[in-house]
Amino acid sequence: MRAGDLKDYVAFKSVAEAEDGLGGITTTWSTTFSDWVAIWQLSATETVKNMAVNAEMTHRVRMRYRSGVTHKMVIYRDGEHFPRALEIKSIINTEERNRTLDLICNELDVSLLLLEGGGFLLTEGGDRIILE
Repeated sequence: MRAGDLKDYVAFKSVAEAEDGLGGITTTWSTTFSDWVAIWQLSATETVKNMAVNAEMTHRVRMRYRSGVTHKMVIYRDGEHFPRALEIKSIINTEERNRTLDLICNELDVSLLLLEGGGFLLTEGGDRIILE
């Protein structure tokens, strides 16, 4: 892999829980690490269910090998026009050589992404997504 292929600088975020000072627990996003990656769109599908259009996009993300990447993380990219969040579905250690990772991801249909202070993703459908 050539360094020039890794054109997107992204943050790998995971959920962290902390006490809120009132006896409760607050869930927040924290950046585990940031790195340069390459992102390719693999497929896009649209389905109509209950009079609503549902679009799903699948991506492949390639990065230099790094231990500690889990499917519980979200890849966050602050794009030119809108932020993008990718949910990791599969982690492939290419040729088992610890040189590159290929991550198969679904793009989250996000209308609002609350990061450091919010602790959840809010989809267009109003669902809250919190990784367990």
